[in-house]
Amino acid sequence: MPEKERTIRSIAGPRPNRWRPRDARGGTPAELARVLIPIEDGGILKRRGVVDFAIGVAPGVFVVIHTDHPVIQEELRYLKIGEGPYFALYRPYHLTSVETPISIAKAVLDREATIAPLPQPTAEVIAVAKRALRPGERLGLPGEDTVYGLIEEAGMARYESLLPMGLARNAEVLVELAPDQPIRWDDVAGEETALLAMRREQDGMWGKVTNDQ
Repeated sequence: MPEKERTIRSIAGPRPNRWRPRDARGGTPAELARVLIPIEDGGILKRRGVVDFAIGVAPGVFVVIHTDHPVIQEELRYLKIGEGPYFALYRPYHLTSVETPISIAKAVLDREATIAPLPQPTAEVIAVAKRALRPGERLGLPGEDTVYGLIEEAGMARYESLLPMGLARNAEVLVELAPDQPIRWDDVAGEETALLAMRREQDGMWGKVTNDQ
């Protein structure tokens, strides 16, 4: 995979740290540790501590770590994890069908969070046109032929009024949409559902969302 800046169309201009399906043909754990690191170290990230995805490692999950400790570096090299100082720890599967119910049960029964939530959202999965879409068409589910999802900063998604993937189903397209074009709320007419009402209530609770934390 070429180690170059990936971008997603944005009102604020081209933005780094995005590997898109149309220009990224695959990735390996070794490439993750070379690319998904801060710009000052030769990568594409504007800061540390971000959540992102890479085509080619799904459905696995990964975390990129950094260490300057010589003993830890030596052990990780011995285990064939990488050369360092950044290393990608990779698990080639993600058992959401098993993990999600367990997380729900822990929250309800034990009052235990699987991951500690932040005061406000930091990421949004936005709906993007998978192909050219015409007015009158209706958006389908992930994996079908109308839309796919991309991760975006929550503040930017709110600023650009981008449609959340979870609310895309059965929305009617109102304008011509090009392949790979992020879909805005005004581009579609959605059904007035309980889910949409709850999302509006949630947005009202958080007010203006930024990504400064």
